[in-house]
Amino acid sequence: MSEQYKPDIWRLQVQWNVRGLVKALKHPSAGIRRRAAQSLQTLGATGAIGALQSALEAERDAAVREHIEAALRDLRQPAPASPSTPSPDAQIEAIIADLRSGDQARIIAAARQAADIRAMPAVETLVVVFNRSQTPLKARLAVAESLLTMASAPVEISLLGALRNPRWQIRYKSAAVLGQLRAEWAVEPLLRCLSDSQRVVRRAAYQALLKINTPQAQRGIETVRQRATRRKRGEAPAPDEPDEIKWPEHEHRTIHTAPTQPLDPATLGKSPHYRQNQEDKSKPQ
Repeated sequence: MSEQYKPDIWRLQVQWNVRGLVKALKHPSAGIRRRAAQSLQTLGATGAIGALQSALEAERDAAVREHIEAALRDLRQPAPASPSTPSPDAQIEAIIADLRSGDQARIIAAARQAADIRAMPAVETLVVVFNRSQTPLKARLAVAESLLTMASAPVEISLLGALRNPRWQIRYKSAAVLGQLRAEWAVEPLLRCLSDSQRVVRRAAYQALLKINTPQAQRGIETVRQRATRRKRGEAPAPDEPDEIKWPEHEHRTIHTAPTQPLDPATLGKSPHYRQNQEDKSKPQ
């Protein structure tokens, strides 16, 4: 296999291209081999168990071996049978119908269900719903979380996962880029970053919220200002003010610790939101 060839793992996963993902298990790049194993695990590709076992025997990278072993454990577990469960096709059709409904509550519930059952045929609809400007912001965030859990997130959504990366440098850069993108859907995650352990991350999130400047962002900024004023005066926190804004408890076990490169300028330039912001800034005021 040519070292210059880099398969698009996300596209192979969305297309259910198991053969292409199996081929990627032999790629010279450890990162691509790891992501290929993750995608096969996400797809529930039991037909790839033999290829994964062969890849495990040949693999020398410890991190990649760990992901291959996790994929094999999941794929070898028998699926529980339930006579009351609707057929997968009917379930996915119902999820897609709810995603297209335009109703915030239905979209949020459908997005979470899609993540729970790894409904890969719904990925394309999830991406469309996320990119639609008419989608309510809370629903867009739920869709973004779903795509992250399913390891099918486009580059803009991958910034959400990067906000939870153990490396503060990645959290800092992700918050800054979300501000550049004027990512209104990311206000809630950025508000959580105002409680980050690193001051530079808190400042980057604060500046991002200033740029986004929606009513929700403004309320968050005002809360931070009031909290800072009370601390300077030595006053106690307000009774209804939490000590910190916490992330949701449901976390994917690998996506937030996996290496990510969402800040590559060439990749970032592909975002229609980023291009629109750049065009807006270049227009005369």
